[in-house]
Amino acid sequence: VRGHTLGRTEQVYPAFEPHASGLTGVEAFTLDYKVEWPVSLVVSPKSIIRYQLLFRHLFHCKHVERQLCAVWQAHKQAKWEPIYTTKWHAAAFCLRQRM
Repeated sequence: VRGHTLGRTEQVYPAFEPHASGLTGVEAFTLDYKVEWPVSLVVSPKSIIRYQLLFRHLFHCKHVERQLCAVWQAHKQAKWEPIYTTKWHAAAFCLRQRM
């Protein structure tokens, strides 16, 4: 299956089941681009692989950032709750203070 966007051809692959291989959606997510003739003189398959690896790394960093922000917000909110409801947070709060 191919999709056309502004004169470029993008390769779209059939659905991949990440749970069959033990991967999560974030780990299995990738982009692929098929470069056609005039641009293929400048953009090599090796450079596309490098861009894919860079994209994957940045995508994973963004995912980790979002998870850290969510945990931080949960800890900030739990800080204002009564102490008897947040006893299970005590170890996490102590660890965060030591960091």
